[in-house]
Amino acid sequence: MAEKIATREAYGMALAALAEKYPDLVCFDADLAGATMTKYFKAACPERFFDMGIAEADMVGVAAGMSLCGFKPFVNTFAMFAAGRAWEQVRNSVAYPHLNVKVVGSHGGLSVGEDGATHQCIEDFAIMRAIPGMLVLCPCDGNEMRLAVEALVNYEGPAYMRLGRLAVETVTDSIPDYRFELGKGATLRDGTDVTIMDDGAGIGLAHHRRGQCPRRSWRGSRRISERELPRARRPPRRQRRVWPQRQGPAGARRLRRQCRRHHRQGQAGAGHKEISRAYKQPPRSIPGAAVSVCQKVCFCSRPLSAGRTTLSARQNVLFLRESLANS
Repeated sequence: MAEKIATREAYGMALAALAEKYPDLVCFDADLAGATMTKYFKAACPERFFDMGIAEADMVGVAAGMSLCGFKPFVNTFAMFAAGRAWEQVRNSVAYPHLNVKVVGSHGGLSVGEDGATHQCIEDFAIMRAIPGMLVLCPCDGNEMRLAVEALVNYEGPAYMRLGRLAVETVTDSIPDYRFELGKGATLRDGTDVTIMDDGAGIGLAHHRRGQCPRRSWRGSRRISERELPRARRPPRRQRRVWPQRQGPAGARRLRRQCRRHHRQGQAGAGHKEISRAYKQPPRSIPGAAVSVCQKVCFCSRPLSAGRTTLSARQNVLFLRESLANS
């Protein structure tokens, strides 16, 4: 069975494992070591771990200064804060002078459902990609995350990496001749009909579903009939909204029954609605002849109002004759 681990946990373990190999590696966090999994680095090298508290902008500024002193700082916080609250410092203090600072945003995307919509950061890719010279990456599983962390340590320049909250199944370790390179994609499975490009946690889901869909033509998937859908998702049946005379006697009888039912229930305006369906127009714009037809088929002697005009019983008969003659 493939390994199932969250990319944030794989990141924390990989960063701690590289601490001894790279003595210039330092880690910054904003009071979130338990969530971003930098607690592993803290336990391995407490003298190179700096908890800056809930001050993301100050943390990025300090990390920029540490990079000028020859260190390789990794800045860790939630993606919402890394790309939102500290964006100005990332742009001006890190990316503009092209400093060797790695910004790591955990809990990115929609997988952080338990934390609420305020922490579901889906704009971080667009925000960070808009900064010139900023490298952006999002590993898909634990194996790729371990390779990406060491690649970032050896990369000179600013970079942003998104981490996921939920545990995902590892798929890259079973790919023959898999090789991770910054700035390049990898083909996980060959095909002929459709090309699917993804990153992050979505790759595991797409790879897991491979081969489960039957083969289709190159034009795409077949059309699903209404009977194959759950009842709650079935679209309503199309109703013919044409003049009853065009539907024949059956259409006239159906309209008569509907209007009669509406007036019996005290819904006088519903009869106007049925006529408006026949005319394909809103109720306020239907002609007076249509209103008279509604009263006639309902066998209703009381006048109905159409806009500001109130029609008497005699006018109803006259309008009815005129409408039938013109139809």
